[in-house]
Amino acid sequence: MDPWACPASRGRMQRPRRGAQIMAVLITGGAGFLGRHIAKAMAHEDQRVTILDDLSCVNSTFDCPELKSTRIRCIEGTTLDRSLVANLVAEHQEIFHLASVVGVEETISRPLETMRNLEGTLHITGAMTPDHRVIFTSSADVYGLHSHLHDRPMHEDDLQLFEKSEINRWIYPKIKSLEESAILNSA
Repeated sequence: MDPWACPASRGRMQRPRRGAQIMAVLITGGAGFLGRHIAKAMAHEDQRVTILDDLSCVNSTFDCPELKSTRIRCIEGTTLDRSLVANLVAEHQEIFHLASVVGVEETISRPLETMRNLEGTLHITGAMTPDHRVIFTSSADVYGLHSHLHDRPMHEDDLQLFEKSEINRWIYPKIKSLEESAILNSA
């Protein structure tokens, strides 16, 4: 099977136009709604796209119209696989890091799994060089109880305030905030 073809795609990867710069793009969590549409847009721009997804979310799939492109390669795997991530990061200049536990109920009921999101992000940042570009999706939840304290919109530099650690509701935003810090301080 062609390594650049998702199960839903047909044919082989076309040669780029002469003079066009081909970028290799890695999308973690790319089989979800947002990732599929980013992959489709990047492939439409003649970019080479690799999707890494463990397909753990009910809506994640490689078998969808958005991924029917010979420029898109799909890999079922996880950011928790350090060796796989290191190899993929080395092959790609740009990373869209979307992989995460999804849904408030999931993050509350699976706190340790949610905390492992940070481990996957550390695998990515540990493999990066200064030449890599990363786009990371975070959450407005990183501001915690902001709306209970202020009668104004949030600002990027607002302080974060959470309830005590026993309340699982705040594990996800705390981890997202740590992931942001890891990316900002990497390579």
